[in-house]
Amino acid sequence: MNTNKHKNLGSVAQSDTLPKEKFEEWENMLVGKDQHSIRNQIYEMIWDYDVFQCINESRKYAAKDDKGNFKQNRMLHYFINQSFFKIQLLSIRRLVDKDFNRVQRNKPYKVFSLYNLIEDIKKHSTLLTRKNVIAACNLPYNYEEALAEYKNSIDHTKPYLVPQEIAHSEDLHRRIDSAAIIAAEKRNPNDSIPINNLKQFEIRLNDIEELCKYVDKYIAHSATSESRRNVQEEIEGALGKVLNAHRIICETASFIGNRLLFCGLGSFLSGPQYGQFDQFDLFEYLDEPIASQETIEKLREFWEKYRMETEKWNQ
Repeated sequence: MNTNKHKNLGSVAQSDTLPKEKFEEWENMLVGKDQHSIRNQIYEMIWDYDVFQCINESRKYAAKDDKGNFKQNRMLHYFINQSFFKIQLLSIRRLVDKDFNRVQRNKPYKVFSLYNLIEDIKKHSTLLTRKNVIAACNLPYNYEEALAEYKNSIDHTKPYLVPQEIAHSEDLHRRIDSAAIIAAEKRNPNDSIPINNLKQFEIRLNDIEELCKYVDKYIAHSATSESRRNVQEEIEGALGKVLNAHRIICETASFIGNRLLFCGLGSFLSGPQYGQFDQFDLFEYLDEPIASQETIEKLREFWEKYRMETEKWNQ
């Protein structure tokens, strides 16, 4: 949400029932700078997925030996596969983490997840009104009045720019009109922003339950055979199900950001940057060998040295 202020833009919309800290709390959970904000979790998950897909695609073009086998190191690629799926499934599980005990006992949430955000929004849904949203953004409620006041306060003989807060207020009103399905001429400060569509996203999030159960039994916890009896040891079509989970998570987060909190998430997969304008080549040095023959011999020595170290632990 826009936090810019302009003291001469008319009165800012006020809320008697909800301090703007609640909106800031939701926004921080969804798109905040915290490393565990929902957006940052999604960014990392999507980035890792695309990197793996590039690696996976490259395997199609790998050279073959005289037996027809791909000339790729099995140890390395097995590790890539295992690590990728474990990290992806854990990422998905974290984003849809449920804490029903917290909800039932009316306690503050302790993890950033879509379910926690949805539950908190549902709990405070009556507070999602036009005046509260605009107040939370530190924008003037009556942008036409604010514009008139601004024009009366400036020297018209000189060039001027209309403050962005006025344009943002006008745009936000229109977005609220669309979300609440209300015509501009019928606007009211107490217009409610409906959350009915959250239900369909909750249902879609339930489609990820299979992946979450697998994570609980095979990755996050070392479940006993009895405990994991009803959970398959392998996920059929895992890559496709991971992609489907991504789509559900991203569309849910986008709906909340664009239609309820009015703070966009931006592109889920952006180009890499070192600095603000300095791009780097994603595929730089991929044509270089991972290790020379001399290095490989050193790696054999390293492997054996570590193996001998582990033998000492078996006394």
